[in-house]
Amino acid sequence: MSHLSYEGQSEIDYCIECSVKHGQTAKVFAREALQRAEAEGNPSSEGVKEKIRGIVEELTGMEDDTNTTTGNENVTK
Repeated sequence: MSHLSYEGQSEIDYCIECSVKHGQTAKVFAREALQRAEAEGNPSSEGVKEKIRGIVEELTGMEDDTNTTTGNENVTK
């Protein structure tokens, strides 16, 4: 079974699709981190740190996917 989302999808299109999903998830984590910081009155609480770790994981996943999927090519060229 292919890792692509649909038959005929190019590797670059799949790479972009995954990057968008990682970015959307990171945005949700950022929103939740802000909400927790406001609700708890403590921007360095463990709950906020947990969400920040989630953001870093998503951005790292995006970076890993773009480097792996395109065979370490620079997709911005």
